[in-house]
Formats: sequence, C-alpha cells, structure tokens
Amino acid sequence: MDKLDYIVEKSENDTSYTDEKNSKKRRNAMKRAKLFLAGLGIMSTLTFSVPKSIKTEERNFPKANSTNLSSCLIENQPNSALTQIIEVENAKINSYNFNYKTATLNKTWSSNGYIIEYKFKDGVTARLAKISNKSIVIPQANKEMQRVGRTIIGKYVKNGFEVSKQTDISDKALSIKINNGETGFYWWLEGKGTAVKLEYMFNWASLFKNRALTPEGIYSTPISGYNTTGWFLTPSPYWDFSVLNGNYGGKNVWLRKDLGWAFYYYPQLVSLVYVQLISANKVMYTQPASSYLKKLYDFGEKFYDTRFNTDLGDFLVSVGQSVNEPADLWAARKYQDYLLTHVNKYRWIVGDGILVADYSWSEKPSVIAHASLNHNLAEINFLLRLGDSSGIALAQKILKGIKSGENNWMLPGGDLNYAYYGPNEGYHGKDYKELTLRDLKVTKTLLSNYDWGEQYIPAIEHLIRAKK
Repeated sequence: MDKLDYIVEKSENDTSYTDEKNSKKRRNAMKRAKLFLAGLGIMSTLTFSVPKSIKTEERNFPKANSTNLSSCLIENQPNSALTQIIEVENAKINSYNFNYKTATLNKTWSSNGYIIEYKFKDGVTARLAKISNKSIVIPQANKEMQRVGRTIIGKYVKNGFEVSKQTDISDKALSIKINNGETGFYWWLEGKGTAVKLEYMFNWASLFKNRALTPEGIYSTPISGYNTTGWFLTPSPYWDFSVLNGNYGGKNVWLRKDLGWAFYYYPQLVSLVYVQLISANKVMYTQPASSYLKKLYDFGEKFYDTRFNTDLGDFLVSVGQSVNEPADLWAARKYQDYLLTHVNKYRWIVGDGILVADYSWSEKPSVIAHASLNHNLAEINFLLRLGDSSGIALAQKILKGIKSGENNWMLPGGDLNYAYYGPNEGYHGKDYKELTLRDLKVTKTLLSNYDWGEQYIPAIEHLIRAKK
C-alpha cells in the first residue's frame, strides 16, 4: 500500500470522517488527485497529516474543495496548482508534504501563522514563514552551515503591505518582536560551504533593494502612480533575473553554484513559490490601480499586465530548464494558456501579423489597450524559450506584426516609438532607454535557434541600430 492509499484508508477510520458519504467522497477525490498529479509528472508522493483531533481554536480551516483547499496551502491564493483537483469535504489539515523533482516541500500551520520548508536534494534547506502577533525566533545555525535570508515586518494596507522593519538573517540567532496588528515574514537558505563569495556580494545585496521575498510572493516598493501606500505584490521577478545576470552591474552569477550556493538556490526558491501562486488563475493580477491606466482607459485595481506576468513565465522557464524542474515548466505553460486566451481578444491586426495589447481589466472587457514594443518582445522571448508549438505560432504572428510596422517604430532623430495605439493614433510615446534594447538583443539571439527565424532578424537588427 502506498502513502496516498494509506492516508485515504486512515481517514475513513478517523472519527473526524465517520460520515459514510463524506468518507466515500474523500476516498474517490484523493484517488482522482493521485491519477491527475501523476499524469502531470511533477510529483512522486502526496501526503497530508490528518490528526484524529485538532483544537478548533488552533486554526479554523475552511471546508476544502476545488476552490479553497489551496487556501490552506498558500495563504489567500485560491486554487493552488498542486491541489485544485482535490475535493475533500471538511478537511482538517495541519501539515502538508509534496515532492518536487528537485526538492521536498513541507508546510505546517500553528495558531500564529505557518512555515514552509523546502529541502533540496543535495542538502540545502530553504524556509519561509508568515507569523502574526508573535516574535520571529530563529536559532543559531550549526557551525558547519551558512545561512542567508531576510525578515520584514509591517501591516497590510489597501492593495499592499506597509513595511516598518527589515532585518538580514545570518548564521547568528535572531529574535524580533511583532506588535499587535502586525505581520512578519521571513525566508532563509541554509547549507554547507560558502553561500555568497565576497567578490559577488554586490549582486546579492542588489536583489533585496526595495524588494522582499515572502511566501505570498515578492513585495516591492510601489511604482510611481500606483494606488497603494505600501509595497505591492509584484508578479514579476524581472529585477531578480536581471541582477543575477549582471544586467545592472556586477557579474553574471545566474545559477552559478561555484560563486556561492545561494546564487543557485535562491532562483529555485523564488520559482517554487510562484509555481503555487500563479497556477490557480494562470496569471497574477496587479492589485493597486495605476493612475496611468486610469487616465488612458479608466482601468482600476486588479488588472492584467502582460509584461509582469510574461517576465514571470520567462523566469520559470529559465529556472525549470536549467535545473530540470518540471513543475516550473508546467506553471509556465499554464501562463502561456492564459496569454493565448488574452491574445484572442486583446490584439491589434498589423499587416499580416498582430501586436498584443499590454493590459486588460475584467471590468472594461471591451477596451483594447496599446501594444508596446517591449511587452511584445518579452512575449516573443518567453514563447521561444518555452518552445511549444502553439506558443511558437503566436511568436511568429507577433514578429510579423513588428516587421509589418518596422519603419513606423522609427523616430527621425533615432530611437523608437514606445507603442502602437491602434489605427487611429498609430505609433507614439517615449520608449525605455535600455529595456527595449535588451529585449531586442535577446530576441535576435533566440531567433538564431530557429530555421524560420532568419527572415525576421534583419528587422530586429534595424530596430537595434535605432536604439543605439
């Protein structure tokens, strides 16, 4: 008898599940879950800890079904990819285990929050936690181990998190008080050997400039014009990817274990956090409203930003392909599905191709926003890296759209227009100085990997020269 069958049998004998109808539902649902998840190829075992008795004041778990069991797994994130098909009535869970290919996850709840632990296959451990109304207490690391990490403390505000204190985590013991009404988050990585070599400390420190990794995702200082007084939950790890690649100074340390094992495991930790966060809706909406989009299109909060989410998809592909983690690629394909759905409605026809609208908002479903060059290049690069046939077909349509309007992107004195605003307004707007150029160079490199890509390289090179 394997672990999942044992848990199903145990739950049927548990006094918490004496009702025959619910017991049968639980057994059938978990067997369906086993078959579904096995088909994904992203797990080897799935286990729940189901105690015979649990104090109701310890945690009032919601009734678990296809839409809210995941809220037990990732706080406030419905429909986790790992649990969305498990329909278990009246589930009482105080711990959860899941085996990725590269790491084992364990999540445990207490009366004050939860702790998530990832044990990577070659000995490095990562831990993330959310704690309310209590102290953060982290013991001293063992002598042969090094530890790196961060804590943040603050309070939730409308569409954000107002940070009051940040602290580095090291090998030393740490205790930080959390006041009433505040919430604390922390994460750390621990392993043997050198976590970060001193000569690459610039890259490491730059990762956390006005950003904080939490089990809810990465909180970042708000972009100008965003309607929040706190840090907002960003879907995009573009900064992390760029810093580790040396795009903003420092060296290229992307997944370079030889330069410090933290450079290898931190991207994996970020990707595994976001695997659960994006897989419910296949996308992460930007919570605070943007004054820029409010003025242009009367968009409000919780809008879809193609650049933020495509950056995340690209990050997942890059990590998943490098470390051979199928869950990362599975989540990236989930996002690709959403992008394809978005394109069906929110696009401009340009020549024999298309340009994809940068944004959409559920409360203004008829509005087609502008299509910027950098957003569309990011989508091409993500789709080409992932390499699925449906994604490549979309990338080719976008490339045709860019090529069809090649000369319209050009400004007389050099540089490029920012975006296409439809047939009435055409191409205009001030473009980013470095971002679009970097995207163009990546597109050129990726196109060289495809036989059909040669026909688009001259147009891309033309745009690159204009940016220079």
